[in-house]
Amino acid sequence: MSFTLCSSYAIISTAGKYADSGAIASNQLLSEFCDEAEGEICETTGADWVTNYSSVQTLVKPALANCCACLAAIKLISYDPSGYTNLEEASFITDVLRDTAVRIMKPLSDRTNANLLQGV
Repeated sequence: MSFTLCSSYAIISTAGKYADSGAIASNQLLSEFCDEAEGEICETTGADWVTNYSSVQTLVKPALANCCACLAAIKLISYDPSGYTNLEEASFITDVLRDTAVRIMKPLSDRTNANLLQGV
């Protein structure tokens, strides 16, 4: 599954400049975070966006990428939040990212919204 819905760069940039440099340098760790995020999106929405990615409408792909980057970035920030100014800053960022991911997944979960789920 790794890096189907978003890139490692998207995860790193979404986490921000204070994300742990060791975690950022670990492709294995970023891949794990991405796999977990992709699985969460598929589980929450009830659709296998990863396997059916080539069938996903072009306009939906950026939303999936943003959602995946947000969820994986939360994992990256949580891995070691000590680089952020304080824990409140890290917590605020993860709250914003979680809210964004939930907002994106809501219409993706609606099985009656055929224009988003065409081919999936």
